Amino acid sequence: MNTSKLKAPIGLAALGLLLIALIALRVLSTPAKRAPISNEMRLSEWLHGRNRAAFDLTRSDTVQLIQGFGPEAIPLLIKAHRSAASLPPKSGRSIFGRKGPQLTPSQMKLRALTGLVVLSHDYPEDVDPFIRGLLSTTDRAQTIPFLGFLGPRYFDALTNIIATGSVRDMQLAVEQLNRMNAKAPDGIPVVVDRVMTEWNGGSSSLDPLRLLDDLRPLPPDTIKLFLKGMGSTNSWVRHGCVRALSRIPHAKPLAADVLRNMAQTNRPGTPAASFAILNLNGFGVRGDEILPLARANLEALLGAKVGYSELSQIKTTAIALLNVHDPEATSLIREKVIPFLRRSADPAHNPDPMHLELSELSLKQVEELLRKLSRFRRP
Repeated sequence: MNTSKLKAPIGLAALGLLLIALIALRVLSTPAKRAPISNEMRLSEWLHGRNRAAFDLTRSDTVQLIQGFGPEAIPLLIKAHRSAASLPPKSGRSIFGRKGPQLTPSQMKLRALTGLVVLSHDYPEDVDPFIRGLLSTTDRAQTIPFLGFLGPRYFDALTNIIATGSVRDMQLAVEQLNRMNAKAPDGIPVVVDRVMTEWNGGSSSLDPLRLLDDLRPLPPDTIKLFLKGMGSTNSWVRHGCVRALSRIPHAKPLAADVLRNMAQTNRPGTPAASFAILNLNGFGVRGDEILPLARANLEALLGAKVGYSELSQIKTTAIALLNVHDPEATSLIREKVIPFLRRSADPAHNPDPMHLELSELSLKQVEELLRKLSRFRRP
């Protein structure tokens, strides 16, 4: 038997066994890649949890728990967010064996996004491109509420949404300005400018000007925009600007000058003149200045063909007169305005149901205010 021929296969076999042993040893000695765990909780358990407190970013323990998952969680969270719509919701079982509430795809996406938002503070290069991508898609409304938590590095995205997004997106974005602290004042002119040109006051609950009340300090450019906005033909914007300026003490004299000029340069009986006269008292203009302007405006309105707009202006001018707290103004209301409104509220003289309803409402409001001022004697 030729032993040299046998040695070769035996040697190759031995070498193969040795290589297999080395590979097995390497595999056994290498720690298994495990799913991210934080505070003895797996990422999947946190992601599918039904405890809302575990996703509340105002809680420091929630933020610390998410941070504990580390960078390994980022690709898994991105995958979970992207696949949430195509995967069936995961359900759990209660201790009684019944199925617990299922998570909707929207809830799954929101929870994955919550984890990414927290981790972006420590690993922005890994997370920011994904979040910025969401801000340009239909997920924008879900992502905007996190921008304040993400901080000033997203200020450019916030102002872009305010300048170009829907009214609802703009409202959500303005709310986040409060949480960006030093950056917030820079965004206010963007909000105001957008409102001046596009907002039509369709819903007072979406009025972005209301959301500016808590944003301080206001930059001078913003006050200039508010002053300009008082002359807008959009009555919603006009009233919003007056309301905003009334909350800024050092801007009140400037607003009073603008309103005084509007009342004097606009023809009596016009909407602009009525608007200015109504608001003069709230900006510290003396009653003896308001009284002749209001009287001329009221006489022009009572002598004109009265429609829906004129009825509203008569009421506001009457209120402006009563706010002067002057016996002459009170007498003018009793002798001219109330008889006029009573006649307008009489179906025998006013066949228009819409005007009739407004006249009745105006009469009630003026009479109620007159009762409150009953301490003044009739001249």
